[in-house]
Amino acid sequence: APGEKPVDIVAYPHYSMAPADISITVRVAKQPDNRLLRIEVNGENYYSSHDEQLDGASAPKIRQMMFVALPPGRYVAQASVFQQAAKLKAVAQDQFEVH
Repeated sequence: APGEKPVDIVAYPHYSMAPADISITVRVAKQPDNRLLRIEVNGENYYSSHDEQLDGASAPKIRQMMFVALPPGRYVAQASVFQQAAKLKAVAQDQFEVH
C-alpha cells in the first residue's frame, strides 16, 4: 500500500516484571524484493535473533514471536528486512524494560 512502512515492530508489554514474557509483532510490507527478515532482541544480559526467509510479495505480512522468561534490563527489539545479496532494505526498532 502507498505510504506503508517497509517494516514495523511492536514489543508488548513495554514494562514488565522479571521473568518477563514479551510478545514481538512484526509487520513487513509485501514487496517483491524482500528476501530475509531478521528479528533481534538485545538487552544488557540477553541477546536472541531469528532469521526467516521471505518469498517476496507472497510472504506473510505479520509475524509474531514470544520471548520467554527475559531477565531484568532495558531491551531493544529490532526487525531488519534484507533484499537479495544481503542488502539491508529497512530497519524498525521498539524498546521495552523488564524490572
